[in-house]
Amino acid sequence: MEIEKPSRVKINLYIEKLDFSSFISLILFNFKKIYSIKKVFLIESNYLSNLIKASGFMSFSYLELNYFKSYEKSGIRSGLKVLFSDMAQVIEEDIFRKELNNFENLITQNPELKSFFIKSFSSSPSVFERYENKTTFQIMYLMRVIHNLEEGKKTFLIIKDNRWKKLFINYGRKLNIELHFSKILFNWKAFRFFIGKAKDLFLGYQRVSPLIKERVDKKILIHTNLKKFEVNSCWKDSGLPLTDTTFLNETHLEVFSNKTMEEIKENNSDFFSLSKGYNNQRIKYLPKIFNHVHLNVPFGPQKFFLEQFNNFKNLDKYWSLLFKKENASIYFTQNMYDCSDIAASSAIRRNQGISCICQNSFMEFPCPEHIVSADLLFSHSSLVKRFMNFEAADINFSVITGFVNDYQFSHFKEQSKMIRDEVESKGPKFIVCYFEEYFSKDPRWFLGPEEYKSDHLFLLNLIKNNDDLALILKPKKESLLKEVLGDQYNIYDELINSERCYIFEDGLSNTPGAAAFASDVVINSSIYGASAGVESILCETPTVFIDRDNLDKSIFHKSKSSEFIYNSIEDAWGSIEESMINSETRNFGSWNDIIDLLDPFRDGRAMERVCNYLSRINQELKSGLSREKALSLIAEEYKDKWGQDKIINT
Repeated sequence: MEIEKPSRVKINLYIEKLDFSSFISLILFNFKKIYSIKKVFLIESNYLSNLIKASGFMSFSYLELNYFKSYEKSGIRSGLKVLFSDMAQVIEEDIFRKELNNFENLITQNPELKSFFIKSFSSSPSVFERYENKTTFQIMYLMRVIHNLEEGKKTFLIIKDNRWKKLFINYGRKLNIELHFSKILFNWKAFRFFIGKAKDLFLGYQRVSPLIKERVDKKILIHTNLKKFEVNSCWKDSGLPLTDTTFLNETHLEVFSNKTMEEIKENNSDFFSLSKGYNNQRIKYLPKIFNHVHLNVPFGPQKFFLEQFNNFKNLDKYWSLLFKKENASIYFTQNMYDCSDIAASSAIRRNQGISCICQNSFMEFPCPEHIVSADLLFSHSSLVKRFMNFEAADINFSVITGFVNDYQFSHFKEQSKMIRDEVESKGPKFIVCYFEEYFSKDPRWFLGPEEYKSDHLFLLNLIKNNDDLALILKPKKESLLKEVLGDQYNIYDELINSERCYIFEDGLSNTPGAAAFASDVVINSSIYGASAGVESILCETPTVFIDRDNLDKSIFHKSKSSEFIYNSIEDAWGSIEESMINSETRNFGSWNDIIDLLDPFRDGRAMERVCNYLSRINQELKSGLSREKALSLIAEEYKDKWGQDKIINT
């Protein structure tokens, strides 16, 4: 493609995606004749790149981007370095802060906006935030991977033009990567947005008139997964006043059983879905949510914030109408990762109600993705001080309740015993449980299936060749496990038929504790995704961790029990075999020195504390007390009952 000159420095060039604009950028770069291109790497393949490569006009290779294999010199995975370190540093830099401060007046009027802006900028796309371009995380992660591949040598990267080009240029400079930006000539997503908007305006009259009467009685709106947090066993038994409660969900993936609907009906409660997956006449008054997109792509940070402000207003309007129609006094959600719930918090507060959010998964590292906006954050333990950036978040009180899944422990002990008795009746004397972390089918930007496939194959051979062993699994999705293992899944079928393997179905809806109670030991495949392992620790089942991410700052590594952390499943099993099968090592897999950081109560009453808190606030609001006084009053009551350290006034 060019004639190299000895005086020119040889470099590798990386291109996000080959299109007309990036191709022109490549030619212009080549004409500068400052550098000699050794090799061109493409990040994304498309029809044009395949055509050019087949024609022989241009030689290039596709970058083998693999999250599984991308590590820093310090040992930590590159993706987690970006998520837990670099991202937080970027939002504190002058470039971002200066642009954010220009919206100080709007943020003063809408305190939730700051959280919304930061989360929109930094987190992965949520339900309402889908962009054609790479996310902030992906761009930063890509640069860090390239930096490591080039061993810090000068490198060039051509990516699509971006609103935050100055910020990315600055980040790239630290990694010795020079960025060049190709113009976006036409935004097809924006075109589809305007077509949809026009269609909605044309048909909008169908949703203008309310289809139901406004409620008179004040309601607690619970946004939850009723397959996991069931009406009776969770909410009713924990003391929530169900006659004052309306349940809602937002995902068409959640399918309710007849039992769930019967429980809602018999308790004089209510339920409706916001999902397109349901033909629900009840919510037709709600406006359709559009993520604001421009035909002329706004590249300036100020335009980015204005765009996000419009998105915030759209979501705020959506939730305001819903709360007004349902006469909601309290909105409670268990979704900490969606920007939509930040707008919901704004809407319920303006309606003189109270917003609540509940921690479900185990968290210990701060990152912008954890930022929330709520009057009340129900958290497991004092670790909330570590993972929550209270300066960026908009929280009035953090209420320490304990591990909210523990209400289920007493419910599934009998089921777990039946499973264990059934397995042991076939001969096995030792039952191993394995928890895998969530993985993606696209291994470039997150963990792919290969890492856990090798774990499963090891376990398959181990159990198959040892009649004294049995295996219990709780995969995220059994169908995905079958897809990953392919024909080798037949071995699992053989073990299941011989009753030496039990697989918990329903994936995320089934609690890990049920599997842990039935097992002699639990192997948790990750510290980054430690939630299932934490639950098994709280179930008092010996638990070991595999840490391929090298998260040496984790509380598990700081624990006196850090010897129960291993680099591979082979190492983990070797230790289990030596300490639990060939001998009986006392306190193997025990984490007693950090147990209070997982749950300071451990009494099975965490959800009871949550529901009583909601019930008391609802009582005071119904009696006419202002939201501010109700929040302060119930916080003092909680401190008097459970301890001064169980309320964090942020």
